[in-house]
Amino acid sequence: MTRHLGRTLLPVLLSATVLLAAPAHAERVSVDDVAGDVVEIPGDAGPSDTELVVPAPDETTVDVVRTVVDHRRAAVRVTVSVRDLQRRYFSQQVVGLVRTPRTTWTVTAERTNGQVVSQLYGRRSAPACPGLRTTLDRSTDAIVLRVPTRCIGDPAWVQVGLALVGIDVVHDPATGDAGTVHVDEAGTDGYADGPIVLGPRVHRG
Repeated sequence: MTRHLGRTLLPVLLSATVLLAAPAHAERVSVDDVAGDVVEIPGDAGPSDTELVVPAPDETTVDVVRTVVDHRRAAVRVTVSVRDLQRRYFSQQVVGLVRTPRTTWTVTAERTNGQVVSQLYGRRSAPACPGLRTTLDRSTDAIVLRVPTRCIGDPAWVQVGLALVGIDVVHDPATGDAGTVHVDEAGTDGYADGPIVLGPRVHRG
C-alpha cells in the first residue's frame, strides 16, 4: 500500500521543473514556514484531482515550521522543525530535492515499523552513499537529514526543497485498504499541484 501511495504522490511533488528562490551567500540558512498549513489528499488521488485537496490544520507531525540548511565540507545537514513530532502515521516520509551546480538530486526517507530508511537518487540510479541518514528527534520536534557532500559531487553550493508526508491506512473488510495522505511543503503556505520550491543557495562553509 505504501509503494502504491508513493507512486501516486511523488509525480505530484517531483515535477521536471523546479522553482528557484533568490540566491543568498551563507553557509547556514534558516527559512520559516507557516504553521497549520498541512493539507489532506486521498491516497488514490491523481495529479489532476486538485479539488480533493483539503486543509488539515490539526495535523502537527508533518507541519513544518522551520527548515535550516547547514552546508559544511563533509555534509549538508538539513534540520526540519515541526509543530509536534509523533509516531502516529503508518508511514512517515521526507521527499527532498538537493540542487547543485551540476545537477539536482532526490533524497527520500521513510519511517515504518520504527525504522528509517534513507535513499539518494541521481539522474539515472540510486548510488550507494555511506553516511546518508535521517534522524527523528521527538525531544526537539525535529527531523534531521545528513547528506555527505562526497555523494553529491562536493558542490560549492546547494539549494534544498522538501515536503513532509504522512500516510494513514485504514482497512475496511468490504472495500479493502483506504489511504489518506497529509502533506506540508517546506517554505510555502500549504501545498500546490506543482514542483517543490527550492530554498536559497547555501554556500559551503
